[in-house]
Amino acid sequence: MKKHQLTFFTQTFCAAFATGFLLATPAFGQQKPDDRILASREQILFYTAEWKGERLPDGRPMVPDRLLERLKKLRVEDVWQLLNQLGYRNQFEGGWQIIHEDQPLAGRALTALYMPLRPDVQQRMTAQGKDAGHIGPMNSWPIDQLQKGDIYVADAFGKIAQGTLIGDKLGNSIFARSGNGVVLTGSTPLFGAGILPFWKKRCSWASTSRSGSVR
Repeated sequence: MKKHQLTFFTQTFCAAFATGFLLATPAFGQQKPDDRILASREQILFYTAEWKGERLPDGRPMVPDRLLERLKKLRVEDVWQLLNQLGYRNQFEGGWQIIHEDQPLAGRALTALYMPLRPDVQQRMTAQGKDAGHIGPMNSWPIDQLQKGDIYVADAFGKIAQGTLIGDKLGNSIFARSGNGVVLTGSTPLFGAGILPFWKKRCSWASTSRSGSVR
């Protein structure tokens, strides 16, 4: 296993294990009763039922910061052994490009799942989102839900051309809200650009195209 793959595995597992579960929902956040875009608090409680501690207002486990700091110091061997003991044997994904390999990434995961664009579905989801109070383009909605210590996990199904989800403005917004990094299976023009040197980011590739085919 390559060094960068091991590094990613350790850091991503820290995020996933700390929150109990990474759910492939449009986003985790404070849901309004008529909001069909976000996972409901009931859904989050159901999928993270093993967590017995405090929770954030949206239902996500409130993992203490002191535990997140401890997670950053775990060795790959320790994580791998624990994963197998707990029955989690499908938690690895390789082939990532990593900025700041010397900075472990741990936090409370907020997950967004993007799909290939269909105009009819986009029109209806946009209308639902606006009615629920979401503002701006759809790829900013999960970012608006971020809280301090969160890791934004954005699954854009590896889309490169027209799959650029995060530019300089949203990148700054992510760090301002969370103070943390990103795990992105998509593309960003920021990769290797020297922008936001403090921002920890994972991405599959870099592209200067826009996100016209992802929603």
